[in-house]
Amino acid sequence: GYHRSGQFEMFDALVARLRTGDTHSHLELDKIVMLNAASRGDAKLALAMADLVAQDPASIPAVVQTLCKMGRADYAMALVSLDKLPDNNITANIRLELAISDAKVAINPSELSKATLAMIDRGFTPSFRLARNVVSAIWTLGGHGMAIRAYNQLLAAGVPKSTNMMLLGLKLHAHSSEPEAMIGIFDELRKQLAATDFHTLRVPTRAISALVMTLIEKRDVDAAQQAFDFLLTLPIPKTDLPFTPLLRYYINHRMPDRLSTLLSRLVQHDIPLDAAGIDCCCNYFAASVEATDFANFLRYLDRSQTLDRVSDSLFTLFFTTSAAEYRVVDFEWALDALIKLNRPKATWRAIVDQLGKNDPRILSTMVHAAVRLSTDKLEMARMLLLSSIKSEWRAVVADAVLTALHEHKAAASSRIYQLALSAVVATWNRVQRLAASDSKITKEFLASVLDRNLESAIAAGIGPQVICHALLVISLTAPTGVSRCLEIMQTMDPRERRVQHYGAAARGCKRFKLIAGINAVREEMLRNSVAPTAKLLNNFMACYATAAPQSMSYMEEVVTRPEQQDAASDSESLEPLALSNNEADDDALFANLSGIRLHQVALERVMSVWNEFARQGLTPTHETYTLMLQALSNARKFTQGERLISELLASGLGHNQDTVYQWIRLRMLRGDIKGALCLFRAIGNTERCEQLARNSSLYRGLQKVSLEPKHFAIFIHRYLSSEEPDKAMRFFCAMHELGFRGQPWIYSLMLNTLANADRRDLFVETMKRMAASKIPLSNEVMRVVREYSQTSGLTRGSDPRKHW
Repeated sequence: GYHRSGQFEMFDALVARLRTGDTHSHLELDKIVMLNAASRGDAKLALAMADLVAQDPASIPAVVQTLCKMGRADYAMALVSLDKLPDNNITANIRLELAISDAKVAINPSELSKATLAMIDRGFTPSFRLARNVVSAIWTLGGHGMAIRAYNQLLAAGVPKSTNMMLLGLKLHAHSSEPEAMIGIFDELRKQLAATDFHTLRVPTRAISALVMTLIEKRDVDAAQQAFDFLLTLPIPKTDLPFTPLLRYYINHRMPDRLSTLLSRLVQHDIPLDAAGIDCCCNYFAASVEATDFANFLRYLDRSQTLDRVSDSLFTLFFTTSAAEYRVVDFEWALDALIKLNRPKATWRAIVDQLGKNDPRILSTMVHAAVRLSTDKLEMARMLLLSSIKSEWRAVVADAVLTALHEHKAAASSRIYQLALSAVVATWNRVQRLAASDSKITKEFLASVLDRNLESAIAAGIGPQVICHALLVISLTAPTGVSRCLEIMQTMDPRERRVQHYGAAARGCKRFKLIAGINAVREEMLRNSVAPTAKLLNNFMACYATAAPQSMSYMEEVVTRPEQQDAASDSESLEPLALSNNEADDDALFANLSGIRLHQVALERVMSVWNEFARQGLTPTHETYTLMLQALSNARKFTQGERLISELLASGLGHNQDTVYQWIRLRMLRGDIKGALCLFRAIGNTERCEQLARNSSLYRGLQKVSLEPKHFAIFIHRYLSSEEPDKAMRFFCAMHELGFRGQPWIYSLMLNTLANADRRDLFVETMKRMAASKIPLSNEVMRVVREYSQTSGLTRGSDPRKHW
């Protein structure tokens, strides 16, 4: 009893008491000790007991069976002298037991079948257990086909059709190419089981499931239901019953009454269902019934301890359905159950992605509720943030997590703030790259999340890099963001303020052209003794230089001809202007001024920052010189601009694409188109540079500069504005022959100008060039083509739209 029930400590104690003071060997006790040692893996004791038990001829079958189970058939063959045993059925069964474990059989399993048939021919009968083991061994070593042939041969030779043998037949044919053979075996098995009283019975689960499916296919569903009902009467675990094939059939063929009856058996007795059946039923409830029925089915799965088999997608489907029907109780129950399952991050990642695609508001509700329902709110918050770290909806998760923690007065750690704010910043960068229609999340929402949480995050001790990125997002999203950045920095410890934080605010000033904001940033830095960097000073200069409308921008120029140029525009003296010291008036000052006076004011501000480089001991960069050239050109300080080129070369920086572009622009504004063309032709041309350098050192190093589309675009724009389309076309073609692609505005400007001039030949050539370069068509380009095609009769000749 102790051996069969696995109570090995009681077994050992009882054996020790029985052996105390008794030096004689007891056969039955030795046999039980041998069996127990074999089951416990104690090979040494089992072999020792086998030596003792084998002395009794009647116990030899038990010894051989035990040793073969242990994989020690060699020891059994050495221990038992088969030649000395009588030639009877017991000895034949012993030989068959050893043959099953013979190494030769593993090489050629058909030998085992021959040995069994030979034994039967001699008038001996293999035991039920051995007959079944023979077929199982052949199946393992030789495959289905050989095992089925052996099964049929043994039954034809007279081997009794025991229950286990027929169950093995079901299992064999369930995996074969002719599963319909199971039906005949099951009919015989049913008659035999009906006449037998079993206390327990184990049936092959996959085999009876395949049987039910075969009955549905070869007969009808009623026959399958009858077989199922018969299986219900047998003493087998209810978990082994084939519910899934019938459930799937009733669902697919819309038989709700039978489905309800079958489900009631499951639910009333909390019978566990396999994963396939769970998926099938969950999909049915999600698609065909209300969320309440779906929730009740999930509650049954929870009671039957199979809720962990529900896939991530089905949980997501339930959350979506219950939220759409406003079933808050069911929603929160399922969420609480999911939390208790301790699913990995992959589960939450799948749910976050799917809910976000369906409706970000439902995702926010789910995250908020998950934090609220968790006993360890900080751990759940961390899990959600980590699971969504690569999701496009991570900012929604971050906002909901921080909001939930705040509402429940759970202080978020610096790690949680770091994860949450980093997710929001990363999403803002992604949205920045996308078109407004391609994202469901707005930059304003993301900036508001950072605005609400940044001060608390700073107090929690997040790193300076995250602070810098968050400030940058706030400042770049709205004009009011700059002042908000300065307010947030006021709450920081002065020792923790970095120049990068002020640089983030300055970027917003540069973007929205906030002169007052730049002045405020500069004053704050001076008050807190924060030394600027060259990059920050460049941002200051860029704000001043671009705050005034450009007199000749990349996209919008007014070509100044020499005969129209104001003589006073190249004056080297600037009349001092009474500038206000009030920051609030600075933006108004720039708004009220216009023309050359406005550019002169902007130049004064740029010069003030330029002088700051020397005071701070900083070295101007290429960007610094580019901005200075831009401001000097706008203010018509052409001579000073040429002199700045000399300073650029003297500093050791040399020319780059941006400084050369501004130099070309300066000469165009001055009306020196020949000088501008001279510069253009010298770019990347060593021979021409050497020729020009003999007369002026300013051209030194131009051969190292590479042409860019903007160098072509400025000439295209100039010639189009001066009604010289042929010259513009030459630059346009040259740009595309070098493999360059211009900005979208240059194509719409080119086509619009040619259409107004009714230059059909150049219009068509332009579109051919665009098609060859695979230029995307903007709405403006399509408008110009459509209008010109309608008004000029272009479609009667060569229709440019055919190129697309």
